Amino acid sequence: MGTTWYAQSSSSNIDAVNLWNSAAGGGGSWLTWPPAADDILRANGKTGLVINVDFTCLQIDTLTSGGRFDAATTRTITCNVVGGTTVCLSITTAAITVTLNGNVTGSNTTATSAITAYAAFTLNVNGNVTAGTRGKGISATSPAVVIVGNVAGGAVGYDTAVGVDLRGTGSVTITGNVTGGATNSSYGVWVGGTGSLSLTGDVTGGTNATAVGLYLDSTAGPFTVNGNVAGGTAGAGIYSRNVAVTVVGGNLIENGGGCLARKRPGGRRKLL
Repeated sequence: MGTTWYAQSSSSNIDAVNLWNSAAGGGGSWLTWPPAADDILRANGKTGLVINVDFTCLQIDTLTSGGRFDAATTRTITCNVVGGTTVCLSITTAAITVTLNGNVTGSNTTATSAITAYAAFTLNVNGNVTAGTRGKGISATSPAVVIVGNVAGGAVGYDTAVGVDLRGTGSVTITGNVTGGATNSSYGVWVGGTGSLSLTGDVTGGTNATAVGLYLDSTAGPFTVNGNVAGGTAGAGIYSRNVAVTVVGGNLIENGGGCLARKRPGGRRKLL
């Protein structure tokens, strides 16, 4: 069983001496960097925790007291990222690549995202992305977000429980399955602005009528799905407001929620 380490100061490099203590109030033992693979790094209300080195641990989070980790340079992080009372990981620097080997989970306490990504860079996630009961997994604008893993909306809770929310000029590329959630507007993936999406995997709607697997509100696209599209028990597999979606090599399965699709000539299917 690993140790939970609590940050003791803000605006510090993550590997700084006397930054991580085994007690939230600082009365325990000090971490000698690096953490063990089963350790947890908790922001403990401290912001500006700069990820200046590559590292491995079990989890970074903002549970209990909030705080924030920041990535401003190209880094590889091997751990899970869990949102708490505040955003856990913030990435705002352009022209970098951040690779996360681990799962992303949104908050169960506030309508905040586990990861916010607001610059033109690349975010690679090798793991699953799941909304919490209130918070989004990933909220992004202009990055290229590349996910190798499954994406899901929130199982219970609020309409902020979206797996991946892209609202700018960026792109989302997913190799894995996307599933809508169980509450109002708990989309698996939402793409707006002029964003685009490419999915290799299956799409399934959720158990709420508005819990669509893919909600595509972008005015540009393109949108391509290589896989099956199925309605959930109540939510549609895909809803596209402005731009057609091409579904290649998969089946269209209505179920209760419907898939909102029609066949096109040549075996391709174009979403309405």
